[in-house]
Amino acid sequence: MLFLQTVDNKELSQEAEEGLKQLLLDHQNTFVKSKTDIGLCTVVQHDIDTGDNKPIKQSPRRPPLNSEWYS
Repeated sequence: MLFLQTVDNKELSQEAEEGLKQLLLDHQNTFVKSKTDIGLCTVVQHDIDTGDNKPIKQSPRRPPLNSEWYS
């Protein structure tokens, strides 16, 4: 779908179109496939210094399905 949206109504050479198609296929796990496809990245780790404050725990919240943020 990403491929079709990208090349639709664009003037790409056949070679460029095939190259883009292969690139997207080779790296398909890099791209989201829907508005709710939020992945997990294990490549980077970071620490948040909270000083002497105790950790808090909150229940996870689902993002709204109809949100301007996802548009």
